[in-house]
Formats: sequence, structure tokens, C-alpha cells
Amino acid sequence: MTFSVESSVRSTDRFLGMYGFGKPESGRTPPMLLGFEDAEGTRSTNLPGRRTGLGANGSSGSGTHHRTGLILSPVPPEGELHVYFAWPHFGIDETRLVLDASPFASAVDQVTWLWDEVDPATAQQIDVDNRTTPEIEIPSGGWLAAAFEAQKIPPRDTNAPRRINFAYVQRDGSSGA
Repeated sequence: MTFSVESSVRSTDRFLGMYGFGKPESGRTPPMLLGFEDAEGTRSTNLPGRRTGLGANGSSGSGTHHRTGLILSPVPPEGELHVYFAWPHFGIDETRLVLDASPFASAVDQVTWLWDEVDPATAQQIDVDNRTTPEIEIPSGGWLAAAFEAQKIPPRDTNAPRRINFAYVQRDGSSGA
């Protein structure tokens, strides 16, 4: 189940911290806190520690507005779904909203699986230490290739006059040019 949380403030000295999961982000506020408990007692949160059924799904924003996408998995069963939210940094105490999860649970039957789920234990893992910069792959013969050629910076003319800037300080402390 995917959803997004959006927030706006009138002013702030840092970007809005909406990720959580125990990973403080530099230049951001302390994160919002979000949690779910379904009718069977399954809990999912963005709190630090062991991963639960809540995960990040992209984000975007500016200084005073931010949107973060989240995934709740598995889909909650029929019954009450308790949603908990707090953001102490902004003075928002813990609040609870109770939703009927029946529409979410019944929507599962309408899902079309496009491919089998990948087992994380056997899936190829991303090397987070790989900091190489890949080459841009531009398809040849199309609009993007033509735009790329038009945007190329022309090669430097080796015969063109070159400006050389310099300054020096005389022994008496005055400068000259």
C-alpha cells in the first residue's frame, strides 16, 4: 500500500525531516514520527531500530514544503487501522487516527501481479560504496542525440588570444598591475 505525507511550514531554518527510520539527515529538522497498528496487532513505524513493514518510497520538496512517499507492507487486514503521528520539533504531540482498513484489504483482490516477487536473500545487492560516475548513455539518431550535439561546448580555439590576469605587490606595500 503506497501513500504520501505532505507538510508545509511558514518558515524554517532547515529542510523538513520526514524520513526517519533512525537516520538523522544533516541540514534537516528532527524527523516526523509515524506508526501503524492493524487489527491483528502488527506494528509498522519509521522509528529507529529493527525494520518493520513501513518503508520509504521517494520524496521531494523545498525549504518550506516537503512530500515523502511511503509503503506499508503487507496490506492491513480488514478491521481498524490505527495511525499514529507526532512531530515534537514542531510541537505536534502524538495523535491517533482510526481508519477502516476494509477497503484496502478488499482492493488486494484487484491487484495484477506483473512479475514474481524477488527474494531479497538471492537478489543482486547494490554496492553502496561504489562511487564511480557512470557515462551518460544517449540513444543515437533521435531527438536527444541531436539536442546533445547542439548543446556541446565548442572546442577551444588554440589560436585565440588568451587573457592573463596578474597582480604584484611592491616592496613598499603598494600594489601594481
